[in-house]
Amino acid sequence: METLPKKIRKRDNSLVAFDEEKIKRAIFRAALEVIRDEKRATQIADVSGKKSLEKVASSFKDKIPSVEEIQDLVEDVRNIYLLAHELKCKGITIYRYGTKKNQVLSFDTRTAEESGEDFDFITAASEYSGGCHSGLCPF
Repeated sequence: METLPKKIRKRDNSLVAFDEEKIKRAIFRAALEVIRDEKRATQIADVSGKKSLEKVASSFKDKIPSVEEIQDLVEDVRNIYLLAHELKCKGITIYRYGTKKNQVLSFDTRTAEESGEDFDFITAASEYSGGCHSGLCPF
């Protein structure tokens, strides 16, 4: 992991030492509130905290981050893990849009007008849809 910031800018514009444990504690409290299981909340906080810290380190290489900027990054990671838990997902894979020629989900580059639809939409290749395991599916 890249180096974490040494300082963080508070709302009153003062600088204080960056405390990575605050990130893990905030994620733990949120997870505990949702799932009400201290052991799982600790696991989620550990994994989400590490991912949040990696994002902080890569996003603020040459800049002192503000409290709001850190909160936004932590919220994104926290929300992903909490939603995955709520949906009973087995795992999470994070794709960076445009890094692969044929990616699972992609935005149709046509506008609604060009496509003949009345909305912009997301497309997914059929081999990524999970298929029909029973043979009884209507598609």
